[in-house]
Amino acid sequence: MFGPSPFYDGNFEKATVNVLSRNTSLRYLCLSGDFDKPEYEMGTSLFESLKNNSTLSTIQIYFNSLGNACASELAKVLRNNTSLNFVYIGGEYLGDDGVASIAEALMDNTTVRTLGIIGRNMTPEAGRALGEMLRHNTTITCLSLFHGNIGDSGAQGIASGLSQNTTLDKIEIENSCIDDEGMCALARSVAKNRSLQVLTITYNNISEVGKRAIIDACAKSQSLNHL
Repeated sequence: MFGPSPFYDGNFEKATVNVLSRNTSLRYLCLSGDFDKPEYEMGTSLFESLKNNSTLSTIQIYFNSLGNACASELAKVLRNNTSLNFVYIGGEYLGDDGVASIAEALMDNTTVRTLGIIGRNMTPEAGRALGEMLRHNTTITCLSLFHGNIGDSGAQGIASGLSQNTTLDKIEIENSCIDDEGMCALARSVAKNRSLQVLTITYNNISEVGKRAIIDACAKSQSLNHL
């Protein structure tokens, strides 16, 4: 299901919820759109309607007004859902609280394989929450983060989780305000990790120091084959 862009409103949401509440065969739900009212959080009732869904395998949703409340509702879905394996969520107002809710829900989740987050209000706290998730989760193989202010502290949190993770084979951290200190922390974990195959770190704030650390990590890694 694809939503028409750029104009969504509450009526569209109600119609979508009505369809989802009756549908028993839909596997892919992909919606995106822009709103005139930034305070309007599209999708809260949408995620509420998915709590008992057992057919969807893919959710890919981006609304510019999507924020922490929607992410918290998605987290409730993830705690009990056994069919979703691909989850992408993004919004201009998605920040630490929403990401932390998702990360906590995924600690014990055994079906999600791919997690992607676009959250322009993410700070280092979001990175630390995701790092803690990586310590516990044993099924996610791909983690993608875009357009947040993860920073060095957040990157260090992710690196700490990565050092204990044995299932992740791809990680993308793009445009996330990471400097050399955070990149060096990631490099140390990458060098020791034996499952990671793909690392994407474009559009961050690293100098030759950070670049050299990553290059050296690639040389030491027994699994990484794409940078």
